[in-house]
Amino acid sequence: MSTFRSDIKILVMGYSSSGKKNFVNKWTKNTFQETYKATIVEEFGFKVYEKNGKLYRIQLWDLAGQVKNEMVIKTFSKGAHGLLIVSDATNVLLREEYI
Repeated sequence: MSTFRSDIKILVMGYSSSGKKNFVNKWTKNTFQETYKATIVEEFGFKVYEKNGKLYRIQLWDLAGQVKNEMVIKTFSKGAHGLLIVSDATNVLLREEYI
């Protein structure tokens, strides 16, 4: 029986409805959801990789994009090894913020 050599925690962050949940689900479960359902606080998925006979569990944590969840996001961010920012290039309102 193999044991995990390491857990690697990656935060997935971005504005609400940017596609974070679908990115995590596609990468971890190979699924895609056509309808939008907001993440309440957090959701996560993981994928196991083997390298040189050792198992690594990559955890992707989808943190809710709403500003009201800022304090909860700080709590779930502890122990993270990386950050992936998801953006929706088709969102006209967000694009206008940066022009």
